[in-house]
Amino acid sequence: MDSIQKKRQIITTVGWSLLLIWWGVSIAIGPITLALSAIGTGLIFLGVAVACALLRVRVQGSTVVLGIVILVWGALDVTFNLGFWASFAVVLIILGLTQIVSLIPRLRIS
Repeated sequence: MDSIQKKRQIITTVGWSLLLIWWGVSIAIGPITLALSAIGTGLIFLGVAVACALLRVRVQGSTVVLGIVILVWGALDVTFNLGFWASFAVVLIILGLTQIVSLIPRLRIS
């Protein structure tokens, strides 16, 4: 196993370990809301991406996107008290609009 694969394996193991610990703590401690659990989960995903970047391991785009989506989802719920599913709906709408807007520069009118 080469050095990059070892680094990736260590980062992945630490990331999953932190995620499982965080979820266990979130479930065990009643005052931690689902929104705060989502924020912590998003931060762990983004932390894994930062660790990969710092150790010069290829960063998975899906890790970054999921981290941002989950973080925004939790932040919307905490900030605007929309309710967990309503805030998720807002995130889905934002993601859909972002996808459409990203196509605009690529459109060529023939």
